Amino acid sequence: GAGMGIAAYSLESALGRGFLPLLNRQLRRDPAAVVAGGCCAMVALAAWAPLDLTFDVPLIGRALGNGYYIPFERDAVLSGLAGEGNLDTLPGASRVAEELWQLRIDYVTDVVLFALLGGVIVRYLRSARCGDTSLAGVACVVTTVLAVLITACGLFVRSVGFDVTHILTRTLGGMLGVLSAGVADRVVFGRANERSGLRAPRMHWAIIIGIMLSGAYIAARELVPFRFDADLAASKVNQIEWLPARSYSLAKLPAAALDASHKLFRFLSLGALMAFWWLSNGMRAGKRECILCGLVTGFAMIPLECAQCFLPGRVPAVTDVLLAAIAAAGGVCFASTGHRWYRRASSNQEAEQELGAMFNVAIPQPSPDSPEQDALTRRRKRRNVKT
Repeated sequence: GAGMGIAAYSLESALGRGFLPLLNRQLRRDPAAVVAGGCCAMVALAAWAPLDLTFDVPLIGRALGNGYYIPFERDAVLSGLAGEGNLDTLPGASRVAEELWQLRIDYVTDVVLFALLGGVIVRYLRSARCGDTSLAGVACVVTTVLAVLITACGLFVRSVGFDVTHILTRTLGGMLGVLSAGVADRVVFGRANERSGLRAPRMHWAIIIGIMLSGAYIAARELVPFRFDADLAASKVNQIEWLPARSYSLAKLPAAALDASHKLFRFLSLGALMAFWWLSNGMRAGKRECILCGLVTGFAMIPLECAQCFLPGRVPAVTDVLLAAIAAAGGVCFASTGHRWYRRASSNQEAEQELGAMFNVAIPQPSPDSPEQDALTRRRKRRNVKT
């Protein structure tokens, strides 16, 4: 405990002295670069499952041998195992169906995340290079390289492996994000149409769509693979975890930590979207809104957790409800803090530009016959008389 405290203090001191001032300067210089870097880090962490990394050479060799090098080959294999003829005879058929569903959700998630990444990269290049015509090509190359690298790094993750389909889905998402960057720029930021003078929909419509997609994604993750079975539900009522973290043993710690990191990522994103919704409507995202978002998320998770009585291999747990509520509230705090930080940096930058414009003007000397020059001459004569 003492060692962890010393390490945490050292990390906080290093961040306070070096990283945060550097990030503040970079945010004032080019906010799009900071957003692009954060988006790349978010995509990489979501794809790599960082708590499961390994550098064991035999495991990497087995991952190479067990990889899927034909597009959608893994989906076809799992579809064959989870076919109707094998559901009653194959051991662990429900686990295969769950893995197949989650694999397809991962494919869709790849497209969405890399579409967002492609749009952010285009916006960054546009701000850095002032609208060069080759921005779309450069952004497509960047997203393709990231798709290949992130997929190849799956060889070092025990629970991910290599699947060439991810390269296709991520590249497709990046291309869609690059192509739709102009449309998203007008829709999200509400810019005026230069030709017709009409104003595009406001930013909060895009945030509403994001909140709905995030909620649908969370529900799809929590209810896989749903199957109505009253006997199964009755047998699980006595297994419900009413005390936080009661059912987690040391042997389950790695899997529990990985599952917790995925849940934190999803609910932090949901809380941040809620905060952006409030801020885009002119509201403040303070403590009251933070607590409100946490309570609403926690109450929304209760029916999803109760429905897990009908899921094979899943047991309702109060830990997941508390984790969702805390993470959603944390997402609101993170987004509101980042928004205040950005507004402060923007106001400081505008003030510096105004001061630069004020002091960048040469003040001419007064002409000999001007009133100012006459007053200056009279003051000098008085000083000379007194001397």
